[in-house]
Amino acid sequence: MGFQPRQRISVLELRRRLSARQFFLILAAWLFALPGWPDQGVSSEIEDWLRQLESDPGVVLEVIAFSHRDSSVDEDFAEKLAADIHRLIVQESGAKVRKLMAGERTPFIHVEYPDAGFADPGGQPPDQSEERRFETGFIRTEVIALFDDNNTPPETALRRYTAPEFRKSTSSQLKEITEENGLVCVETKGLRFVLEPTLSCSRVQELHLPGISAQHSQVVANPGGDEFQNVYFKESLKVFVSVPEGLALYYLNFTRTTDLSAMSRYVGRGKISQSQQKAIDEMRRLLGRAATH
Repeated sequence: MGFQPRQRISVLELRRRLSARQFFLILAAWLFALPGWPDQGVSSEIEDWLRQLESDPGVVLEVIAFSHRDSSVDEDFAEKLAADIHRLIVQESGAKVRKLMAGERTPFIHVEYPDAGFADPGGQPPDQSEERRFETGFIRTEVIALFDDNNTPPETALRRYTAPEFRKSTSSQLKEITEENGLVCVETKGLRFVLEPTLSCSRVQELHLPGISAQHSQVVANPGGDEFQNVYFKESLKVFVSVPEGLALYYLNFTRTTDLSAMSRYVGRGKISQSQQKAIDEMRRLLGRAATH
């Protein structure tokens, strides 16, 4: 056979020949090849950045401050748990951001109480009962949200989403947010039947790349007195990324405060979900208002 010229196929014809999923995947790949959207390699850069963050000694000190009935956890356990959770955040966030860039962008809010051993690479619970008790007290929150805004850069969106006034306006539990000695300190009013007031300080670090911005936060101190409940552990990651629809948010948080009863867990899950949804709705309103000016 002689040379056959390559045929041109219109977008409508391509849509007719392919399934909806096949068409969407091809379209998404083409869109991400255009200038303005980050490629999937950026998620690897975020993972590398997270791996290189130095662990603050305060993280381990706050974990070993936990005690129950004169029993406590030791430093070896605290160091391993902190390292395992950080590794988990690197893996889970990297995988989810890659999926966002590949077109898997179904919004959700998940709040759960993981079992002991959730962070261990082999899923193995600790041997000591107090260590198991500590791990079963964690709250895991994960969120994906989409915003129809192609004009706001991810860095600007992250700034708005993490601004003290925005956070206080979307969470009735937040009382005050201040910066002290390079740390961001948050005082909460507590949550009836769930959590006493807290006063914790976090080390916050950010990464900004074309089309994507991330903020990592980790509690390193509890400077309050006896009237405050300790935040024994809290590590979170927020990521805004440009996508064809506008902006996508990915949020992952692991927190350990007080022991929670079954009722407290039920109430807490609902309150956390409501707070996250309120933040998303308010962010959507702010972005929409900015687009009209």
